[in-house]
Amino acid sequence: MEKFVEFAELILSLESAASVSDVYAALQNYAKRIGYTRMSAFDLTRGSQCFTDALIHSHLSQSRIQNWEPVGSFWKHPLVKKSRESVESFPLSAVDFGEVSELHCPLGPGVNAKGAAGGWVVPVHEERLTQAFMTFVDSKPAPNSQAEDLLKLAVYATWNKTKSLADHVPDEKNSTPLTIREVECLRWAAKGKTHAEAGKLLGISPRTVRFHIQNAKAKMNVDTRIQAVTRMLRDQSVKAPAHRATNFKRTGQVQSRRNYWWFTF
Repeated sequence: MEKFVEFAELILSLESAASVSDVYAALQNYAKRIGYTRMSAFDLTRGSQCFTDALIHSHLSQSRIQNWEPVGSFWKHPLVKKSRESVESFPLSAVDFGEVSELHCPLGPGVNAKGAAGGWVVPVHEERLTQAFMTFVDSKPAPNSQAEDLLKLAVYATWNKTKSLADHVPDEKNSTPLTIREVECLRWAAKGKTHAEAGKLLGISPRTVRFHIQNAKAKMNVDTRIQAVTRMLRDQSVKAPAHRATNFKRTGQVQSRRNYWWFTF
């Protein structure tokens, strides 16, 4: 009975969630209550080339995420391949990590070719295509059939709420556009650059980079840099003043479309 109460509380939290960060905070809390202390979620609909592009949520720190596999290896990664091939959820031990080291594993310390950590992976399917997958990691036994079914329902409910929030377009009059500099800083953050590295590339100080990213987070109503980058990549467009678009010649392609500048990363 307790498992159903916990699941019902998750559904209520999802219904009241006003942002993607609220959604995954609710799922993270649910995961902890059923014994999984580490949770990550990845969106496979973005045409990503690396884990940081596909990332929706992770318990890991930004410094850890920057160590993930380089661009180009994402679709060949054993975790991604297994998630795309599997119709049902599966134990982490079913993934053959091969030569992937702990450092390059997106699930965190203790997960490598030896499968040192236990855990569960839940792919999300729609129309026979894998849309996303979410991982739940800890050194606990695999869930029984009832617990597995509830976890799968929790993941699908979370994904549906994520899409619902993504489909909601804020009133243009009430939204605050990001500046070109804020977009530049987030763009380099998406590439895994630190404040110091991004500052060197942009010709500004690390403190200024941090300032612009903080402003972007406030405008997007998110709590972390990862969430801001995720939001920007998901939207794929950022409203910005046209007169500064030429500044992007060094860092990306820019195309004008109505009142928006669309950035190809």
